[in-house]
Amino acid sequence: MTWMDAYRRALDSDAPAAGYYHRNIPATVAGTKVIIRIPIHRAESMDLRMWQEPEIMRAIEGRVPHVPRLLHASRDPSFQVHEFIEGRLLHEVAPRGTPVPEHVLTDTVALFVALSRLTAAHLPPAPAHWPCDGDTAGFAQRINADSHRIHEATKTANAALYRRLRIPEDPFAPLRERWDTMTSRPFALAHTDVHRKNIILSGGHSCFLDWELALLADPVYEFATHLHKTAYLPHERRALVDLWSSALPGDATVGYAADLEAYLAHEQIKSVLVDAVRYARAFADAPAPYPPDVMVAKLAEMLAIARGHWGITASVDKVEVEAALRAQP
Repeated sequence: MTWMDAYRRALDSDAPAAGYYHRNIPATVAGTKVIIRIPIHRAESMDLRMWQEPEIMRAIEGRVPHVPRLLHASRDPSFQVHEFIEGRLLHEVAPRGTPVPEHVLTDTVALFVALSRLTAAHLPPAPAHWPCDGDTAGFAQRINADSHRIHEATKTANAALYRRLRIPEDPFAPLRERWDTMTSRPFALAHTDVHRKNIILSGGHSCFLDWELALLADPVYEFATHLHKTAYLPHERRALVDLWSSALPGDATVGYAADLEAYLAHEQIKSVLVDAVRYARAFADAPAPYPPDVMVAKLAEMLAIARGHWGITASVDKVEVEAALRAQP
């Protein structure tokens, strides 16, 4: 069986999507288990992208441990073939609200250390007008501007939903002044999407999947996205911050405390906007990432945090959140 044969067979699979942008279909080719990775047609992009995923997979091969190898990439039709990693997703072993295996913390820090060594010289060319190395304020303004652009493009269609959830007209406004005071740090490769559903536990270590959102970025931004998306228990988070701040080069973490909080605020606000839309669609007719009660609880929790940034003192009512999601056409 050729890669194209495996791709055609994978198209007929009813396997669910792995995330919002791809389907990962297990297959066996010449006696070897692989993953056929197929883009989801017309998936609405809610995240900043810099490169095509195969470019990054090639750049990190042999440089970053515990990452599936890219075996094949096709442009037309668009699909990839990745090495199959035997194991279980961290999400399955330790869902949100439960402690992760201890090695996950050290494995994740080891990943971030390895990525901190991959600078622009090791990576595909950056797009035009990408912030210069060390221009942390420019980078922060870029991600904020991109999030604002995505919000502007979608807010008309979702105006009623945002109004019911009491989301301000300009939700990123409280952050703009914070970017000007960011500390300069050298840029390095950042995965930007390391969370429980992108980590496979295999053979006593963690393997890191799905590199489609990789950026040349401030290492503190990478850490902020991981903390936000993984939702560690408080004692785990404290331990991870200590491990990370000690293990990375000093110039990668200088001034991190205040800047980490600014990036976290950005991710918290962005998540409310993006997940409100995705969850409302799931309540209507789209495939649901979680059961309805879990989506309501998650969005209510995110709203409570975001309202703190917006200066809104009103408490979040789960009944109102569910009603808002169900009312969206």
